[in-house]
Formats: sequence, structure tokens, C-alpha cells
Amino acid sequence: MPLEQQLDPDTPSTVHSLRVLGANITRKSFLDQLTRDIFRPQTLGQVFKETRTLADELNRLDIFEEIRVYLDTQKQHPDHIDVTLQLKEKPRALVKTAVNAGYNDILLSEVALARNLFGGAEKAEINLTFGQRTKSAIEAIVSTPLNSPSTTLSAFVNTSIKDHSLFNAYQEKSDVAGVRLKVGSNVGDHSLTYAIARRNVTPFATASATVQGQAGENNKSSLYHTWVHDTRDHPTVPREGVYARLCQEWAGVGERGDEQFFKTQATGQWHQRLNDSVTLSLTAQAGVLAARQPDKVHVSDRLHLGGPLSVRGFQTAGIDANDGDNLGGNLYWTAGASLVSDLPGDAKAWPIKLHGFVNAGNMTSWQLGQPPRAAVEDLQQNARVSYGAGFIVYHAFGRLEANFCVPVQSRAGDRLAPGLQWGVGLHFL
Repeated sequence: MPLEQQLDPDTPSTVHSLRVLGANITRKSFLDQLTRDIFRPQTLGQVFKETRTLADELNRLDIFEEIRVYLDTQKQHPDHIDVTLQLKEKPRALVKTAVNAGYNDILLSEVALARNLFGGAEKAEINLTFGQRTKSAIEAIVSTPLNSPSTTLSAFVNTSIKDHSLFNAYQEKSDVAGVRLKVGSNVGDHSLTYAIARRNVTPFATASATVQGQAGENNKSSLYHTWVHDTRDHPTVPREGVYARLCQEWAGVGERGDEQFFKTQATGQWHQRLNDSVTLSLTAQAGVLAARQPDKVHVSDRLHLGGPLSVRGFQTAGIDANDGDNLGGNLYWTAGASLVSDLPGDAKAWPIKLHGFVNAGNMTSWQLGQPPRAAVEDLQQNARVSYGAGFIVYHAFGRLEANFCVPVQSRAGDRLAPGLQWGVGLHFL
């Protein structure tokens, strides 16, 4: 039994002294600010809790390779506790290669990172990324914590070239600059971002009239808010936990740019282990894009539905496709139920799982200022439905699915993908 559980947590105790060892780069004033609450506890249980909290906060800074906490008592004053923090700082510079998953895209990234620049956990980072859909991207970020490790302020600039031909016949070059505030809490992490973007669409020869009409430069001024609450035990094949995400965008901030709309999307997941091998997963998503002229919204900002990690059995963005391109809609919902099982026998240890699913969803169009009744009724009727089974190959950076899909209900204009369908990504239905 751990020593903490053997002692009476209500024993009166206070922290008498704090020593910090191994902080050669990190500023003393910065550490003093982080450790100021260590002297507040009045009982032994509070001391243990506060030291755990302090260790977690130091770990979130990502500037320490090792964090060890030692507690000692004094013979003359057994209620006085001396705390020693033994730290080992990470190297200031780091260059690494990473593999990440986008939506149906595997990305190879080269990252150059400089951390703890001025002794206060400041960071400067440059990312160079290549992929099948993201042809090339480069991003520079500088960030610093504000008051606590759970609150950070950053500024960023990036430029990228993306190929959208998986569902729309055009290529897009974008240049973006912005600032971002991140705040962590016990009920989830918030991110507030303001960004200005300059985008240039180059249609392919097979592009629809709508995409052809949006060729050239487009500017956008947007405010974004994202909230995420995640208790899952694994990011791609969870066996237990819940996941909730709310993403919002207000385009046209300050009446700047060519876009004027409000977009919000919500996701919820619930995962429960049924036995040692099988997990039940339930997922729901919904989204709305509110604009007075939804047909004028830039093609890259529209909502899309369907694909191997969305409503399976349909092509990527293949639900409510029209005008020769998959232009999507501005109001949708999806729901999914999955059973995920380990492989039998010794193969249980392999990073492969069996997968069975039922998916449903619907998408329609709605114009801001018009009564939503007709759109809501359309969402409730003739939902797209599919089912199937297959394999999941998983890793922390994403998961690869290979499924045999059976679409059982669709509408005219939908683009189906019956039979074998594969996809790779991090977010899934």
C-alpha cells in the first residue's frame, strides 16, 4: 500500500520550506510563481494533493525531462514538511520527424523546436509538412504561458497548398496569420483564435460551375472557439471514456473579408467495455452553417458529410453532392454505433481490431432568416443509413480502417461507395 494511503490525511501539516534543484535554464521568478501555492496546505492530505498538482503543472510545460518530488519531516517539528523538487531540464533545441494523420491523409512533418527561450517556458516552433492532400505546408509558432501552464498565448503564420480533388476539383493555396489563447480546466480545454486568411482557388478542368465561379483570391477574417473534453483511455481505439468537442467560427469579424457566416459543429462519443475483448462505442455529430446566402459561401468553408470515417458506405463528402462537385450543405446530423473487438488468441496483442458498425445521417440546406421548419423536417426524413464490418489498424497518430460497407438507404445525387472502403484519420464516427 502506498505510504500516502497509510497516513492520516487529516493530520495537521504545513510546508516549511521548498528547494528546487536542477533548474539551470528556467528563471527563479517563473518557478516562484508556479510554486507559490505549495505553502497553503494545512493538512497532510492537502500537502500530497498540492505536490501532485505542482508536478502535473510542471510536466505540462514540456520543458522538464524528469520531475521528482521528495517530502521530509523535521524531528523537532513533525508537522513541518520540507519539499524538494529535483528537476532535469529538456534540451533547448529539438529537431524531429513525425507522422500524423489528417482526414484521409497521412502527413510527414519535420519539426524544429526551441523551448524555454527566456527561462519562462517560451517556445518557438517551425513545422514543415507534406502529404497526399496537403501537398506542402509550413507554419511558424511562438508561444508563452500566462500565469499558469494551463493558459498559453501564441501567435502563428502559415502557408499551405491543398489538393481537394478527393471530393472537389480544385487546389487551394492559403496564407494565414493569427493569435490563439488556450485555457485548460477540469471540465475541458478552451481555445480562442483570431485569424485572417488569404485563399486562392485554382479549379481543375473538370470543376463544376460553382467552383469555377469561386476561382481566384478570397479573404476571410474569423474568430474561432473550440472546447474539448476528453476522458478516453486511447485517442483512436478507446475502450472507456467520453469525448465531447464543440467548434465554432464567426467569419466576417469587423466586417472584414469576403465571407459572412457563423458555423458550429458538435461531436459526442461514449465508449464502454462490454468484456475483456469487446467495446461498444456510440457517436453523434451535428453541424450548422448560418448564412444569408449559403450558396455564396466559399467552397472550402462548407459542411460536408460522408466518407470512410464519417457516414461509411458513401464517398468522401458524397452525401447531398450536386453541380458536378461535392458541394455539401449547411445543416447535418450523424449517429453511429460500433462494436470493436480484439483479435482472438495470441493475435490479441497486435495493433489490429475487428470492427462492426451501423451509421446514419442526413444533410440539407437552410438559409439564415428563413423558418427552419422545412429544413428540420427534411433532416428527419429518409436518413442515409449504412452498415458493415472490417478491420482497424491503430496507432497513437491515427487509425486506418478497411471495411466492407453496405449502404441501405440513400437519396438521389448521393455518391455511394459500396463494398471495400478504406480511410485513415484521427476523428471518426
